[in-house]
Amino acid sequence: YDTAALDRMAESLPDARLVAVLRHPVDRAYSHYWFNRSRGREPLSFREAVRQEPERRAHARTPAERRRISYLDRGRYLAQLQQVAARYPRDQLLVVLFEALRDRPNAAYRTVCGFLGVDDGFLPPRLGAPVNEHVAFRSPRLQRLTRRVPSPMAQRTLGRLNSRALPVPPMDPELRAELVAAFANDNRALAEWLAADLSSWAR
Repeated sequence: YDTAALDRMAESLPDARLVAVLRHPVDRAYSHYWFNRSRGREPLSFREAVRQEPERRAHARTPAERRRISYLDRGRYLAQLQQVAARYPRDQLLVVLFEALRDRPNAAYRTVCGFLGVDDGFLPPRLGAPVNEHVAFRSPRLQRLTRRVPSPMAQRTLGRLNSRALPVPPMDPELRAELVAAFANDNRALAEWLAADLSSWAR
């Protein structure tokens, strides 16, 4: 998403083998929103945040701020992959779908190992286990202060004590349908570029 970062990558690591993991763009946007919301970085509702996104991105003061509120734009994957392919040979880029990692973790793991040229004989014990689940912070203020603690171990301990696992509220079905329709053309073009079946993203 950051072309300056891609330029530095291509200059520093021209022979790198790159793996991109793509998630259903609407699910990705909603997860991104709740990540920000739970950390006190997003005061708007999801509907309002995506409605205001173009204007907010246009007025973002820093690249980091732009990335933070780019819920939908970051899900327009084709342009980003084409930026990678403009800097690297196409055979140095492997695209893996999030759904494959979730539903067929062993096969996805072996595909990535084969692409990287590493032995797939060792299977990590937590392969396929969910990680990075959504949490709510008991005190957003304490969560912000935790980032200033110099010890990473203390940061993790305070973070665990100050958080609790909490399911993400379901998305409004009407809004989901609107967003799926908004991504339809992008996803069709991406499916053609990847020669992949993205029909599951149409719902």
